[in-house]
Amino acid sequence: MITTRTTLTPRHRPTVPMARLVAAIGLVAITVLGHVAPALASMPAPAGVPAVAQAAVEGPVIVVLESGAEPVRTLRESDVAANAGRSFTRAIRGFSANLTAAEVGRLARNPRVRSITPDLPVYAQEQTLPTGIDRIEADRNATASIDGGGGGVDASIAILDSGIDTANADLSVAGGVNCLGSGGFADVNGHGTHVAGIAAARDNDFGTVGVAPGASLYAVRVLGADLSGSYSSLICGLEWVIANAGSIDVANMSVAGSGSDSSCTAEPLHQAICNTVAAGVTVVVA
Repeated sequence: MITTRTTLTPRHRPTVPMARLVAAIGLVAITVLGHVAPALASMPAPAGVPAVAQAAVEGPVIVVLESGAEPVRTLRESDVAANAGRSFTRAIRGFSANLTAAEVGRLARNPRVRSITPDLPVYAQEQTLPTGIDRIEADRNATASIDGGGGGVDASIAILDSGIDTANADLSVAGGVNCLGSGGFADVNGHGTHVAGIAAARDNDFGTVGVAPGASLYAVRVLGADLSGSYSSLICGLEWVIANAGSIDVANMSVAGSGSDSSCTAEPLHQAICNTVAAGVTVVVA
């Protein structure tokens, strides 16, 4: 179940060049998800099983469906008793589930199934605030116009992380969502608030200042208190971003984990990122 508190308004077109804003935020990156080694080795499919299924896959998985297919019907047709965990319709078409190897084999034979891949873990990626801000010389950026006078950048950023401290006076939190179950989107660790501060802490001559000072922030909680999450929690977050793409300019994910750098349809998380970009939201992964 996703709990939301959202005060979204139609996107205001930024009066500053978005390319400069995105470049500034992107330069804060320390580790890029696409640079890590692929998590899966190529394995031949067993006889009678489509190539979309990997024979050794079991446990937490993400199932990508063909257009028009529904999770419940697909599971029932495949004689799989497990229930879908999260269902997706925007970032990808599919669902997450916890399956045995036998259930994966039966599901893979269903023509409605496009692929079955492990629901891999992801973790928060630590960043050093002073180094990052100094490296990109954010205080010299004419777009941000950092001078302690309280001005703000006309942009909206979704922070996919452990949440954001909504009581922090240095941050402008406009809304958010919790992709981990019940409860709100307030920070359960501190990492998400730290990342939000790097991105958009107000230029108010108090505390620190962000790369895009005063930008509106959306807290998308995809990591738990231990700073761990999964592909499916990230896809859930991107699903929400796509649904609200009219009000969000940039989505930031300061996470690390295994993955692949290939085509958009090669694996579910990459497909979700591509579909988010196609919806008009720039995705920054640090």
